[in-house]
Amino acid sequence: MRKLYIISLCLFMIGCSPSSENKTDGPRVVKYPNGNIKVEGYLKNDQPEGVLKTYYKNGVLESELNYKNGIMEGSAKVSYANGNPKEVSSYVNGNIEGIALFYYESGNLMGKSNYRQGKKDGLTQTFYDVKGEKLMTEDNYKNDELLHRGVFEYPTEGLTIAK
Repeated sequence: MRKLYIISLCLFMIGCSPSSENKTDGPRVVKYPNGNIKVEGYLKNDQPEGVLKTYYKNGVLESELNYKNGIMEGSAKVSYANGNPKEVSSYVNGNIEGIALFYYESGNLMGKSNYRQGKKDGLTQTFYDVKGEKLMTEDNYKNDELLHRGVFEYPTEGLTIAK
């Protein structure tokens, strides 16, 4: 998510340089050569404000990130090119906070992690079956440090790693 955040912000800022009128506030749109929207959002004092959306070339929504004063704040959603969710999380003052959900490209739950001030803190679980219900590992973190790992079930066949 951090990589997507940086790339989206750079594309948005580069593609939205002020016009000849030095306008720094207002809606901005960056497009692909095919005319589809690549990034859209709003600038306030040359920084993203509110919802910033990025799209794949085919027009499918890639991410929807919320900003306050140029810093990620609030819900963040990232999707695969097929439209299925990839990650759903929340940010406070630019740091991931609370429970983040991660999905396989099929849309099934891959795992969930608890974050505090941008670091894993608490329970992290990974799942492997087609419905995202079979628990593979359960880890406990404190301040991004792994304290305990439990392996509950490990697939011997049919495991598909997300792209």
